[in-house]
Amino acid sequence: TQGVSSAASDVYKRQASISGVNSNEVLANSLTKEQKKKYDAAVKEGKKIEFKPVVKNEVKESDKKLLLAYADKADAEVVNAFDIEIELVIDDKNEGLISETDGKLTFKVAIPENLKKDGRKFYVLRAHDGKVEKLPVNEDGTFETDKFSSYMLVYEDVKATTPESRPEVKLSLIHISEPTRHLRIS
Repeated sequence: TQGVSSAASDVYKRQASISGVNSNEVLANSLTKEQKKKYDAAVKEGKKIEFKPVVKNEVKESDKKLLLAYADKADAEVVNAFDIEIELVIDDKNEGLISETDGKLTFKVAIPENLKKDGRKFYVLRAHDGKVEKLPVNEDGTFETDKFSSYMLVYEDVKATTPESRPEVKLSLIHISEPTRHLRIS
């Protein structure tokens, strides 16, 4: 089974940020009925409302097994496992977690500089409700998700296509021209 690289885990930062023009709207629309009541009351009363992403460098053991099995089967190298939660915070009081949204949000995770190189593609594996999905990660560390639970940052080295592995294609050109007419100059 694959382990987590100790160098990578030392470099890994426990930060994630949410971005997107309408991220607060998406989050507000994804609240439970109880959270929505508290949210609406807080808006009326002018209280401070935050949607706070929390990243933990640990995941549930059952999720970790699922993620490692998927990574092993996909022949991917593991960087780190982490958990993302979004807390609804009203006047500095945690009013519960948001586990799923009705729209995708963009998150950014730190990719250790020493692991970046040409031909290497990073992905995030997400374990949610017993299913693992592979999500693409952009070069800047951003990825989109609408479910918040256990994740694993992994990478694959894409093999370069060498000339020997390309099928040989030969082209034959045949030039057909009209017969030339000889002009007689008198």
